[in-house]
Amino acid sequence: MIRLAKLLGILLILVIGVWFLMFQMPGQNYSGQLLPLQEEEITLQKSLQQDIQTIAVDLGIRNITHYENLNKTRNFLENSLTQAGYEVKRQTYKINDQSFYNLAVERLGTEHPEEIVLIGGHYDSAFSSPGANDNATGAAATLELAKLFAQKSAKRTIRFVEFTNEEPPFFQTENMGSF
Repeated sequence: MIRLAKLLGILLILVIGVWFLMFQMPGQNYSGQLLPLQEEEITLQKSLQQDIQTIAVDLGIRNITHYENLNKTRNFLENSLTQAGYEVKRQTYKINDQSFYNLAVERLGTEHPEEIVLIGGHYDSAFSSPGANDNATGAAATLELAKLFAQKSAKRTIRFVEFTNEEPPFFQTENMGSF
């Protein structure tokens, strides 16, 4: 019984330690009234909402089993990036005679162009989900950041990538877009 109690005590300490290391945020949470959004923040908010609406609701489930929707999403992202003034580079690869595409654009750095900051999100969704949170939000955030930086300069090169095939069955395989 003493050994079991010691083992349970050690296990409890480990669980608490892991919780604090993995889930506990440092510092204090903000409390109080939030400041009202500025005009440019309201514009960004509306644009993000529209992108997420298009990707998650209008296009819906998008993956290998909904290949047409996956390609419609790619077209939406590619057209949006092109309209923002970028030359979109497609990274194409095949799985079972179907083509899949990562989309990449970049703003060349002015002082350190060889140093690359990568910003990305995946645009596919899990099998039965429209993927509003995973990952229409990431794809929309990547798109909007690319739009914001389209006419700005940065010291380092900023590369924006919309990845595909991040969800199962491709997750953690060589067919995962970000691989």
